Amino acid sequence: MSQVAIKRGGVSTNLGGVVGHFLASKGDQYVITYSVAPTLSFIPN
Repeated sequence: MSQVAIKRGGVSTNLGGVVGHFLASKGDQYVITYSVAPTLSFIPN
């Protein structure tokens, strides 16, 4: 992955980091830019 951004309430913010845990709220959208397909996991609370 080269970039991760989150869209929340119509506002897009670049998260910068490409490795880590990212919390999501209902309605959030993540935009992931990559050249090789990444592995993503969802961990419900």
